[in-house]
Amino acid sequence: MLPLECSWSGASIRAESRISDISMGGCYVDCRNVPPPGTDVHLSISLGGARLEVDGLVVHNHPNIGFGVRFNELAPDVRAVFESHLG
Repeated sequence: MLPLECSWSGASIRAESRISDISMGGCYVDCRNVPPPGTDVHLSISLGGARLEVDGLVVHNHPNIGFGVRFNELAPDVRAVFESHLG
């Protein structure tokens, strides 16, 4: 299942990236241009044939490698897709 394709925007940055780790609570986005911790981000994640729109907060980053996101509250339809694919 991993990596997952995604696009994200936040801190005046918009990029296409990949997600290398994901759970119900957050994910790790692989990319070179990373936003600083505390940045609100919007992710569009491809999972199970669906395109899921998720908002979150950058909780840590690793320059030129990627950043960790804690999801905000998930919409019920997004949560249902996550539960069916992530367990």
